[in-house]
Amino acid sequence: YKNGIYYILDRQGNSLFLFDSDGKFISKILKKGEGPDEYSNLDAFAVDNDSIWISDASSRSLICYGPDLKMIDRASTWERATGNDITLMNGKIYLATNWTGWNKKNSQIASYDIKNKDVTGLWRVPPLNGDHALIRKSCQLADNGDSCLFIYSYCDTIFQIKDNKLTPAYQLSFTERYDDVPLPIEKLMDPQNKNIIRGIDYLKQTNNHIFFSYADNGLLISVIY
Repeated sequence: YKNGIYYILDRQGNSLFLFDSDGKFISKILKKGEGPDEYSNLDAFAVDNDSIWISDASSRSLICYGPDLKMIDRASTWERATGNDITLMNGKIYLATNWTGWNKKNSQIASYDIKNKDVTGLWRVPPLNGDHALIRKSCQLADNGDSCLFIYSYCDTIFQIKDNKLTPAYQLSFTERYDDVPLPIEKLMDPQNKNIIRGIDYLKQTNNHIFFSYADNGLLISVIY
């Protein structure tokens, strides 16, 4: 909810719906295709004043639509970042990939400077063997005004993004069953390995709290800090 508008992302339908503060439908973005102002997939979005930035992870592109929902800018992040989750803060778009081991050249998180049109990698994807499973995170970026938190795959640490730098902010202490070593897909699907904690899976923050969760023995454990 921003600028008096509710923005609702429908990933399956590759569209973004806009409603006013009373819940009345305003419009929607649905431009799936191969044209210059179109996208292959609408994976994430961020709102900046009256413009909307969307991330197309398949083509590794950022596309900006103006108030009339027409394209006003397009940027390529090819071989540097995959924006499965994005947020906008202080003139920069932060892109996080929620897959690990996707591409050796890919950054786990990067920033795109809207003014200078430059992509900077802040955290590289850890090197993994080809048989390691690709782990998808539910949510990696948790923004709240000028503050943004970040988690990556197989993590026990929550990082903070500030001044375009990534620094550790909080660390969880798992007393047992925590393992941050990636597994081949066969072992990951093995029922005997389901009781192993693989790190934080979901992250959100408000002015006074941090919400996060992790999987333990097939259950999703939610924690409020």
